Amino acid sequence: MMFDLIADPLELTNLAPSGEHRDILAELTSIIEARYDLDELPGQVVASQRTRRFIDNALAQGKPQPWDFRAQPQTDPWFVRRGDAFPDVERRGYLKYDPE
Repeated sequence: MMFDLIADPLELTNLAPSGEHRDILAELTSIIEARYDLDELPGQVVASQRTRRFIDNALAQGKPQPWDFRAQPQTDPWFVRRGDAFPDVERRGYLKYDPE
């Protein structure tokens, strides 16, 4: 499938079948075929999905741990955390705060 995202942002008109874009489509197809073994690709996708599901299930076991780095209490003010309001970060001394 091929779409003109500027003229057709909802991707309603597939331009691939038109003769006008046949050369571009052929070039893209040859690039894809050179890069990927299309016969092996479905098996690789399924194997990747199985691996990710296995890891997701393993990580769901036990006590959840946050993924963000937790510094030592004496250095914690040096780090900006997700959800920190920018003026609060500046007031902590991480950056000089000038409200004006």
